[in-house]
Amino acid sequence: MNKILITGNAGSGKSTLASKLADQHQLPAFGLDSIVWQPNWKKTPEEEKRARIEELVKQQKWVIEGVSKQAFLAADTIYFLDIPLSRCLLNILKRFISNGFKTRIGLPPNCPEYIGVFKAIRVAFLYQRKTRPMLMSLENSLPSKNIFWIKSYSDLKREFS
Repeated sequence: MNKILITGNAGSGKSTLASKLADQHQLPAFGLDSIVWQPNWKKTPEEEKRARIEELVKQQKWVIEGVSKQAFLAADTIYFLDIPLSRCLLNILKRFISNGFKTRIGLPPNCPEYIGVFKAIRVAFLYQRKTRPMLMSLENSLPSKNIFWIKSYSDLKREFS
């Protein structure tokens, strides 16, 4: 395991798992939020985002957390956090309560949580309709990858116990 992708919905626990796996395997960890967003919640232009992710996945070893077809294709191991929408929404709200007016770790400057919470909720609903089916079709087309499909936090605990 040299290139690990943790993917899933907003609020599914990607950052937490990425940190754990990076420590466990002594790999550098990267969050795609710092590439997708620029200061003040401005979206990174698509070409720039694609180029930055491409540079990232060229590295020999990494743990990346986020949703990216490029990272999905480059990873040798994928953890797909397919956590129920209701739990993701609860986690997004908990994150908002925790961070409020602060910018959480992994985001560019001036991206306070009180603005990001609305973006995350919107992403969570869109994910169910658009992103999840795309990830599932990628998973089905790449049977040679080492893919762990995590449908609950008890699945995650079993995986790491």
